[in-house]
Amino acid sequence: MSWVLEAGKLEAKRFLSYRVDFWLQFAVNVMAEITVAYFLWEAIYQGSLTTVIGGYTFHQMLMYYLFVPFVGRMVKSLEDFSLATEIREGGLNKFLIYPLSFIQYKIMQKVVYTSLAILQSFLGIFIVAYIIGIKVNFDISNFALGIVAAYASMLLYGMMLMTLEMIAFWADSVWSLGVMLRFIAMFFGGAFIPLNMFPEWSLKILMMTPFPYLFSNTIKTFIGENTFYQSLEGIGITLLWVIPMALIMLGTYRKGLRQYSGIGI
Repeated sequence: MSWVLEAGKLEAKRFLSYRVDFWLQFAVNVMAEITVAYFLWEAIYQGSLTTVIGGYTFHQMLMYYLFVPFVGRMVKSLEDFSLATEIREGGLNKFLIYPLSFIQYKIMQKVVYTSLAILQSFLGIFIVAYIIGIKVNFDISNFALGIVAAYASMLLYGMMLMTLEMIAFWADSVWSLGVMLRFIAMFFGGAFIPLNMFPEWSLKILMMTPFPYLFSNTIKTFIGENTFYQSLEGIGITLLWVIPMALIMLGTYRKGLRQYSGIGI
């Protein structure tokens, strides 16, 4: 497994090769998302007759949305659809020849990108919080559990996305499937609106799916909305969802390899 560490170092260097682009893309995306959320919810709270919506005051809502883009980058990790491209264009060949596991290499890439996103977040969260005027209570246990939850959610989301990308063994274009997964995961995962605002009957159904454990559980862990035991339970359930997703992903990969021609589509 030593190749994983060496390949991981090379991937980190590759991601950081264009530092200006790396940080500019991060800053623009994060600020755009938080600015939209700030003015949208400010207008909603000012127009409502209550100071609490979905169990959140305006300050608590801002805190929630402060973490949405940061957690989103950690969980979604590297979404470049390169897996489907390598299958479609024959780039998978080198992984079949070299003593490298294609699946392990792709997961390693996501782990590296998520690690960089976590480092960015530690800096970005406090800068953005200062700009928009909210105080972040830094609790080391919440942040430590949040990081573990983010890695677990990244694995779950990554396997869901990789499984869809593997449809490239049979289809020419799977990009739209990835976009559809991103939208569904963010909507039912609490990245667009907090899950507390969903109707109670739909929330009961939703909690039987993996989606709440992609974003909502991780965000609530970071901001301390979850208790210690709720956070541990959320991480445990996330890892339980990883097992069937890993089996589905590996089954799809092995089935796809049987008809892979190696010359691309």
